[in-house]
Amino acid sequence: MSAHLNAAPPESSRKPPLLSCGSEEHEAFFLAIDQGDAATVCALLPQPAAAPRDREGLSALMRAAKTGQSEILRVLLEAGFNPLLFDLNQRTALMHAVLADQPECVNILATVSSLESRDGSRNTALLIATERNRVDCARILLENGAQIGSLADRINCATIRARHPDLLRLMAERMDFRADRGEDGETHLMLAAMWGDLSSIGVFLPFSDPWQKDNDGLSAFDHSVQNGMHEAADALCEFAPPEALQAALLRAPQDAMPRTLALLEAETLRAAVQDAVAPDTPSAMHAGARKRL
Repeated sequence: MSAHLNAAPPESSRKPPLLSCGSEEHEAFFLAIDQGDAATVCALLPQPAAAPRDREGLSALMRAAKTGQSEILRVLLEAGFNPLLFDLNQRTALMHAVLADQPECVNILATVSSLESRDGSRNTALLIATERNRVDCARILLENGAQIGSLADRINCATIRARHPDLLRLMAERMDFRADRGEDGETHLMLAAMWGDLSSIGVFLPFSDPWQKDNDGLSAFDHSVQNGMHEAADALCEFAPPEALQAALLRAPQDAMPRTLALLEAETLRAAVQDAVAPDTPSAMHAGARKRL
C-alpha cells in the first residue's frame, strides 16, 4: 500500500452506502476509534467489505483521520479498509485529515490515497490545505507528489490564498510562475498586482519577470497602476528601469494618473519619471504627467 493511487477511484467508491451505524457494536467500534483504543477496535473490527459508516456517513478511516488517531489508521489500513471511499460530501479520509489539521494522519494517508480526488466543491486535498492554512499538511501533500492542477487551481492556491505566505513560498518552489499563464496571458504576479496583494507580490517576485507582458502588452506594474493599487505599484517600481516606468505610466488611463502619482511614495519612481519624460514632448499625457510631478 505504499504506491500512490492517482487513478480515478471507481464510481462505486464515490457513493457511500446507507448509514450502517445502527447496532451497539458499531457504536462501540466508532467510539473506540475516537478514544484511540486500539485493543477494542481490533476486538470489534468488522470485515472491510462491510464498510460500516457512522451516523454522519463517515467511514472508519475517515473517523480516525478526523480525530487524529494515527495508530488506529494504521490498524484499519493493515486490516484492508479502503482509503478511497467518499462521504456524503465526496470527501475522502485524506481530506478529513487535512480539514482537521492532522499532519501525522495526512502523512499516513498520502501514500495510499488518490491525491487528485475532488470533493463536492471540486477541491483536492491540497486545495483544502491552502484554503484552511494547513501549512504542514500542504507540505506533506506536495512532498508526496500532489499537483496543484489546472491554472484555475494554481491561481486559487497561489493568489487568492496569498494571505498565507508560508504556503506561497512552499508552492513557489514547485511552480514555474513565468510559464504559468491565463487565457489573456496573465501571470500570477499580474493578478497579485491587479488586486494589490503585497504578500503575494513579495513571494512571486523572486520567481517571476516583473516586466513580462500579457496579451495586451501590459506588465504587472501596468495592472497595479490601472487598478489604482498604489502600494503594489510602489513595490514593483523598484525593479524597473526608468524607460519601463515611463512607458507603463503613459499607458495608464488618464483618470488613473493623478491618483497614482499622488499616492506613490517611491522616490525612485518620481525621479525616474522626471528624468525620462522630456519637457518638450508634444503628448498631452506627457505634459500632464510632468506637471503633476
